[in-house]
Amino acid sequence: MSLTAPSAEATFTAPATLTVSANATDNDGTVSKVDFYAGTTLIATDTSSPYSVTWSNVAAGPYSLTAVATDNAGARTTSVAVSVTVSPASALPSTLVFVPPTDYATNVTSTTVELRRSTDAVSVAPVASRSLGKPAVVNGEISVDISSLVDPLAAGTYYAVVVTIGPGGSTTSSPSGAFTK
Repeated sequence: MSLTAPSAEATFTAPATLTVSANATDNDGTVSKVDFYAGTTLIATDTSSPYSVTWSNVAAGPYSLTAVATDNAGARTTSVAVSVTVSPASALPSTLVFVPPTDYATNVTSTTVELRRSTDAVSVAPVASRSLGKPAVVNGEISVDISSLVDPLAAGTYYAVVVTIGPGGSTTSSPSGAFTK
């Protein structure tokens, strides 16, 4: 009797869906069922080989998974425990911090923040944008709240750019790090 999935020390992101599988045989009869546990909590039972269940919407936390095989005579065998971790989902960015260009004070009249899908080039139209006006520089950086742009986005992976606009045209920043919603 052994757990075959997930592997020991595997990590997942909440809300996770885990496939929990076991290999169970009986030398003097048949396996009638395999119960799958997270600690002492029964996840699900499978009555036919291959023994496997899907554990959905798993919250963040550490888990100790075991399988208990019961044979046709009622004898029970428990697998060695496998530890897994479900990490919290990444927090969505609510603030964008950027360093303005050196000519910000003299040649920039306004700025815009644009959000694009991670697979889209900077030249593709943004999925969301907002004019920032000309925010103040504090300690060499500009910090703006972008939660109103991020919150309505569909599930996916995105990045942000800042466009500065002035008499000479516009300049687009390098893309930010990607974030997933």
